[in-house]
Amino acid sequence: MPHADLLAHLPFVKDLDHLIDMKHRWRVSVAALNYALHKIGVISDWRYRGFYIELNKIGRTVEPKGIEAETSLVWAKILKTLWREGTTLAYIAKELYVPEKELSNMLFGIASPVADGPPAKGSLRLVD
Repeated sequence: MPHADLLAHLPFVKDLDHLIDMKHRWRVSVAALNYALHKIGVISDWRYRGFYIELNKIGRTVEPKGIEAETSLVWAKILKTLWREGTTLAYIAKELYVPEKELSNMLFGIASPVADGPPAKGSLRLVD
């Protein structure tokens, strides 16, 4: 988050709800926004700690007004090409020595297996 952009859009913070509403602009967590604003001096040490206390009451595993996860357009294109060639997610995972489910998680869920079995071309290659 660029400091100038933070200062332009959040020169002051009314309360935690204000932070929660503004986090969507930068697509970050409330905790990250709280930290960034404290670092550039928009909020004091006292308010910084106070916001963290409030966030901990909500729960550290739940992000208030969460945003959808980003997806990679590049990986989507690569995987489309591989699927057309008959390469499966299971095969890619096997070649990378990574469990298939973990590979899917690393690719933000954009990969979905097509079919089991060996790929049509026989090996992975770089796609432009």
